[in-house]
Amino acid sequence: MTCHPQCSSASGWCWGPNDTQCVTCTNFNFNRQCVPDCHDFNAHGIHLFNHNASNTCLPCHSFCNGSCAGEGPANCSSCNTDFFVNLSAGIGKLCLESCVGDTYLPDDRTSGECLPCFDGCTLGYGCAGPRKTFNDSNGCIACDTILLDRNEEQMECQRNVTCPSGYYREQLLEDRGIFLTGTVLCHSCHELCATCSGPSVSDCVLCSFIRGTNGSCVYQCDPDTENTGSSQCFITTIDSTLLYTLASTSVTSTNVTLISTIVRSPSTSVTTTSDSVSIEVVIGSIIGVVIFISIILMILFLILLLLRKNWKSSSDDLELDTLKNEASINDVD
Repeated sequence: MTCHPQCSSASGWCWGPNDTQCVTCTNFNFNRQCVPDCHDFNAHGIHLFNHNASNTCLPCHSFCNGSCAGEGPANCSSCNTDFFVNLSAGIGKLCLESCVGDTYLPDDRTSGECLPCFDGCTLGYGCAGPRKTFNDSNGCIACDTILLDRNEEQMECQRNVTCPSGYYREQLLEDRGIFLTGTVLCHSCHELCATCSGPSVSDCVLCSFIRGTNGSCVYQCDPDTENTGSSQCFITTIDSTLLYTLASTSVTSTNVTLISTIVRSPSTSVTTTSDSVSIEVVIGSIIGVVIFISIILMILFLILLLLRKNWKSSSDDLELDTLKNEASINDVD
């Protein structure tokens, strides 16, 4: 006797020629009938799927309207329920009796596709709508982490408990308004801070613009007293030896131009050792030298005037005495 082609040769025998008389099936078994594919029954209104693990045909889920690709309501080709979620292409639909899990139904619908919640909502809690915030009628039901703007208003929920760059982290030890115990709040850093450990500019770890000479972050260096480095301002300085040389020479327009060039030019040799002095000290010292020299010259000029006056008076007296002596001699003769 010849067995049916759908009977497995591994069993070695059958008890008749039909596909219902096999000991085991080559492909799939449905109600003791060996079949090549479970979907062959779709034309007869019986919707089955191939269960490869047991080599049997199993019925589609009751939420499926027609054929299915696998077990459960997530493998339906179409739904006989009012709600569904579109899954990845080629997989099918998840048929639902209502929008549950991490999905929501838009307010303008009473049935149809359930849309996914914002990916920052806490998994498993769902949402009331597409918004990124929580505790309102259109956002997440729960959030692990919440970003706040500089006005301490909600920006969006975050699934990670690590705050992004530009924020500092605070985990609540007790309820605070709508924020529950355990919630992580990400507060915005000061606008001068690229990263920070707190709300103040003194809490900056890295600066948004540049670091000032006092260590605090600033918008820009002082153009009158500071030079700009790659990441920090530094006070413009001049070597004390150069200051001594300039102070020991007469002040001319050339020297003033030289001093200005030294102070302003980044290419000028500048030192920040203990022998260096600030530009204010340089200018003040030069002005002091100029004033001192001017006073000395004025005193010398006055002394010369007095000496000249005394010399002239003495000369006049000597000439008068000479004339008197000559007159006396003439009278004697």
